[in-house]
Amino acid sequence: MFANLLVIGILFGAAGSGSYTMAVVGLAAVTLLYSMLGGLHASLRTDLFQMLIFVFVLAFLMILTVIGGHITFENILFKPFQIEQPGPVLMLVALLQIWSYPMHDPVMMDRGFLADRQTTRRSFLHAAWVSMICILLFGSLGILAGAQANAGEAMNAVLMRILGDLPMLLFNAALVISAMSTLDSTLSSSAKLMVVDMRFLQPTLMNGRMVMALFMVLGLLLVFTGNKDLFSAVAVSGTASMYLV
Repeated sequence: MFANLLVIGILFGAAGSGSYTMAVVGLAAVTLLYSMLGGLHASLRTDLFQMLIFVFVLAFLMILTVIGGHITFENILFKPFQIEQPGPVLMLVALLQIWSYPMHDPVMMDRGFLADRQTTRRSFLHAAWVSMICILLFGSLGILAGAQANAGEAMNAVLMRILGDLPMLLFNAALVISAMSTLDSTLSSSAKLMVVDMRFLQPTLMNGRMVMALFMVLGLLLVFTGNKDLFSAVAVSGTASMYLV
């Protein structure tokens, strides 16, 4: 939740700015509202809707970059591999999380328990190759921005210069959709964990909604009082999963 809220803020402004704060709080409020109203059912419906939009936007952006001749080996391999850079650090975090995520990731686990074992196994296998393709393609846009950026130029500014205003609007929309998809899943799964599975509270709708609100408030506190670095935020879940192991 922390990392996804940070992504939204970065899209709309510098950390601490008015647009940054309004974007984070606004998205948090909208996501919390429809999660409270629909719970896991709403999360499942929005996941499908959000995925369809994301795939359409991603395909459109990749077509634009290919037609424009921006995706070349020179752009993809523009920077040497250095272990202290954010990319290799994220790779190390990923190597840690592939062993721990299946035990705590809300999307994988709660969705899996809704189906029989065979259906769950097939869905995980198909989700693996679909997500790998999406991550590689979407990540290539960031690499493209890095390859063509001027000194001190932000990623959004580079992509807007290369692709134009409308594609960048779609790019930002895809990031917002992806963040919302994770946030609503986290809220519904947190409510299920605290109220239904662990029975810290009586299993009522009101208690489930209270848990959702509490987790969202905690996420916002981390955003506004904690580290503003996105790479650190991503590493938080890996560190927490070590504790779970």
